[in-house]
Amino acid sequence: MKRIYALIGAILLLFALTACDAAQKPEDTAPSSEPITAPESAVTEINPPKEPMKAPEEEEEVLLYTFRLFNSTDHTVTALSFREAGEPAYTVNLLPEDLKDGESIALSYNAAPALRAFEEAQGDTDDADTPLMTPEFRLLVLLEDGSWHELAAFPLEDADEGTLLFEDGILYLSYESFSTGHLISTRDAQRWILSFGNAEAPDYSAMSRPGDTAPAEEAAPAEDSSAPEAPTAEEEEPDGKNDTGEAPQPEETGTAPEEGTAEEDEDYDPDAGCLTGGLFH
Repeated sequence: MKRIYALIGAILLLFALTACDAAQKPEDTAPSSEPITAPESAVTEINPPKEPMKAPEEEEEVLLYTFRLFNSTDHTVTALSFREAGEPAYTVNLLPEDLKDGESIALSYNAAPALRAFEEAQGDTDDADTPLMTPEFRLLVLLEDGSWHELAAFPLEDADEGTLLFEDGILYLSYESFSTGHLISTRDAQRWILSFGNAEAPDYSAMSRPGDTAPAEEAAPAEDSSAPEAPTAEEEEPDGKNDTGEAPQPEETGTAPEEGTAEEDEDYDPDAGCLTGGLFH
């Protein structure tokens, strides 16, 4: 009988434990109604602060002209440079090295900055009474003898090649025109321009070759350092020099005077053979 009571007690205890465990499980597994928030540090790492947006850089405007130039001047060309007529100076030497007679070079010129400056200088052209202006490109040519020549109205838009020629002191261009298909020479136009005389020399003092970076002021000392030292006054003084240290005049170089000069003719009259006012026959 005791065994039966013990078995019944065990069954009741087991039933009680099972009912308690079943009552606790819904509480443990039920989802929480409170929102889950991430730590503040985690939010900062996942969503870092955005940097302010930078304005896009303005791209440089380009209007590129190419022109092949042949040198038939019988001279060496040391510089070639373009500018619009309204620009104050030539700034870029387009020759990487001297252009000898018989050689040619393909020139590349970005005309966009010059055209923009030209349009700004023209201002408002809506007025019907204001004549419509067009840009004029010019080419500066420097020769090995140091002389400069400026070709006005250079045909950048009407040709892509031409030949430099030199005749009777006039440097000019010969080219085939796109618009007419004819061979055109600027010789007569250049002669007409030169006929006015007293042409003002263009400003090309700041002009440099592509790739040149060293300023002229820094290059000057190197040239001076290689120059020989100036001779002393004793080394300069030739035989027959007076005691005052003054250099002899050109007529005292020891060359024999020509016949009929004042040194040989004691009866030399400086007024002989002169007209009134000192003009010689």
